[in-house]
Amino acid sequence: IVNEFLWSLGITMYSLVMARMGTEFIAARNISSTIENFGFVIFGGLASATVVMVGAELGRNNFTQAKYNAKKLLQLTVMTAVVTGLIIILLSRIIVNFYNIDQGLKNIVLTIIIIVGISQPIKMFNAVNIVGVLRSGGDTRAAMIIEIASLWGVGIPLVAVTGLVLKWPLTLVYVAMMIEELFKAILGVRRTLTWKWLKNVVD
Repeated sequence: IVNEFLWSLGITMYSLVMARMGTEFIAARNISSTIENFGFVIFGGLASATVVMVGAELGRNNFTQAKYNAKKLLQLTVMTAVVTGLIIILLSRIIVNFYNIDQGLKNIVLTIIIIVGISQPIKMFNAVNIVGVLRSGGDTRAAMIIEIASLWGVGIPLVAVTGLVLKWPLTLVYVAMMIEELFKAILGVRRTLTWKWLKNVVD
């Protein structure tokens, strides 16, 4: 509950900061979020499959197989995300032309969509690693700390500083937003490799 509350509050803070940056950023963000949501449909399924396949082995105290399943599913996630990202990049111009916006905003949105495509592997790795791997072993506290620290400690401050203080271009502010995902990945990988999540939460 605490995790969901702080995460929701963080997203609200993102929205407030973006609102201060102007309607162009809000429009660009809304369009890119729509595209990202298509990716999350695929990787939400992968995260659920990871919970089942890793959690089942943990329930049998088969920690070696659970570790193997986690590694393979994370590898599959990254490979699938690379393909998804490439498709997004290849279709970026077609996607942008669906929207009735001026050419200047189209150029901004096009660049942001390409950034979205490039960031797919790391974003989807984080989603499956945190939701599928760490939480399957009941490591919810670590998962919460990773998500909240990344959002409040990196993402929101970076967007606020680059967007409101330094007045960076919208595309560079969006790149700054992606640093949150990089930070989250570093923390997530370090936690996963401790193998402290390899626990039977059923017994």
